[in-house]
Amino acid sequence: MNVDKEQDIEKLRELIARLTVKFTDAREALKEKFGPDEGKVMALKRIDEALELLGHKS
Repeated sequence: MNVDKEQDIEKLRELIARLTVKFTDAREALKEKFGPDEGKVMALKRIDEALELLGHKS
């Protein structure tokens, strides 16, 4: 049973890492499109919030 929990934890870590990469890539793409002056765009704020939940500091 412990092995199952460890495998689940590892799968979650991998998922968090993949999501962090995806959100970071999306954030950078939006910044390129809208420019740095548009940093308050709602989409960027939502991505920042998601990255924060994933434990990534932007």
